[in-house]
Amino acid sequence: MSRNETHISNLPPKPYSRLVGREAYVNQIMHALHDPNHLIIAIEGIGGVGKTALALEVAEQCLIGHIFDVVIWQYASRPDLSTSGTIERPQSFAFDDLLVSIAIQLDLRELLQVSSTEREHRIGALMHSERALLVLDGLDIAPQFQKDVIDRLIWLLNPSKALLTSRHRFEGDIYRIHLTGFTTEEALAFVRQEARERGLNHVLGASASELEYIAHASAFLPLALKLAVSELGRMPVEMVVRRLLAAPSAEIGDLYDFLFTKAWQMISAEGKQVLIALSTFLPSTSATLEAIEAVSNLDRGIVLQSLDELYRLSLVEKDETTSKGYLRYYLHRLTHRFIATVVTREQQSLEGTAD
Repeated sequence: MSRNETHISNLPPKPYSRLVGREAYVNQIMHALHDPNHLIIAIEGIGGVGKTALALEVAEQCLIGHIFDVVIWQYASRPDLSTSGTIERPQSFAFDDLLVSIAIQLDLRELLQVSSTEREHRIGALMHSERALLVLDGLDIAPQFQKDVIDRLIWLLNPSKALLTSRHRFEGDIYRIHLTGFTTEEALAFVRQEARERGLNHVLGASASELEYIAHASAFLPLALKLAVSELGRMPVEMVVRRLLAAPSAEIGDLYDFLFTKAWQMISAEGKQVLIALSTFLPSTSATLEAIEAVSNLDRGIVLQSLDELYRLSLVEKDETTSKGYLRYYLHRLTHRFIATVVTREQQSLEGTAD
């Protein structure tokens, strides 16, 4: 590996002209990358919160600042909306696929002819002798569990490092960043930037209060806000807000499907029961363990086990403002709406069967 600006071409295209509202996170990750004690930095958070965009910004700064000799990017999915509002679907990757991708990106095609074990050893030797940043984007849909991938990855590093993104929370001794949605001010700045790039002058001329409706309806998530701006290109604010809240359209339905359906299919029956119980509380309103236990009609041990499952999948949040002895839990606003649509769909299905 050699220090070469052409390695910038390994990065996917930027879906933004300027990263809005994530400066503090960028600085935090850059500081961690300079720290020799941190070999793996992980960005976790709900789907659509901007993990890929943040990783891309960091990777580009690392190349521009010559912090690493090369950035190797492997992504399972790059959540984005096309100009028509459709969502790119994820594709999976495995650890052996990662080794092949590294060999190709480093123009070491001779490694494609050797065994996977030999390929892993030779790539490891290269990454120990040079400084590379390996970005694994969308690790939650890798066939292996995150811990297994990390266990295999760790020996390839130092001085090389890895930057991971996932919807699932990471475990173990790695540097973790839990990415959350925008503040109101950041959301408005994001909407205006998207409108500027799309040439939507009527959105740029909208009042702050009108844009705040959009921000709240989008639950302050970048992906949902991006979709909302595309909708504003053909309909007024009030209609876009109604569509976001009710999710009747194909585009909004695609958004919910992209963000939640895979996770919904992964969780246990008890986990689904706990999610439905939490959806009976007001959006973003936390509930005590006792309240969840009462509404779900499940034993406390099962509720605790289910909450741990849902927390790891970023489907449930903990109220960090309470003491450990009085933990409270709540749903993100979009998760709350998704569960409400699931319950409605199941009720309609039961009514149809009864008829």
